[in-house]
Amino acid sequence: MFRVGIPAPELRMLRRCAVSLPRAARSFKKVAAVAPVKKKGGGSRDQYGAIKQAILAEPDEELYLPKESLEEMEERKARMSRMSIREHFAQNVAMNAGVKLRKAALEALPGALREEARQPDLTPFPVLRRVFTETAPIPGFQAEVRRTDRG
Repeated sequence: MFRVGIPAPELRMLRRCAVSLPRAARSFKKVAAVAPVKKKGGGSRDQYGAIKQAILAEPDEELYLPKESLEEMEERKARMSRMSIREHFAQNVAMNAGVKLRKAALEALPGALREEARQPDLTPFPVLRRVFTETAPIPGFQAEVRRTDRG
């Protein structure tokens, strides 16, 4: 097959590169071909030729986004900061509303329960607690696990 402007040896090399290079490297503009290193007694193919060509290639301009001006960057940073502060204030409002609701619920309790509810719960968390699973327990499984753990 003959392509206009590309001699046959370069065309074969380009096909070989297109197959061996990753997809992102294929879109690079081609630079002058790197001369393959000749080995003594071996084949004339440079095993690193495609990698060298990918390293030396110039990237396409359309792959890079245009640089934004300093004013646009400052404006975007200020907008993100305002959004972050609004989100932080919204979280604080929700937390304060929860605290007010908790206090109102405590005040709605009868006197004896109110005093008991205000005491902190200092009981330790259970170490051997049951974990909920989506399947029913398998009879004898825990005994089998313990038996195999002992050796």
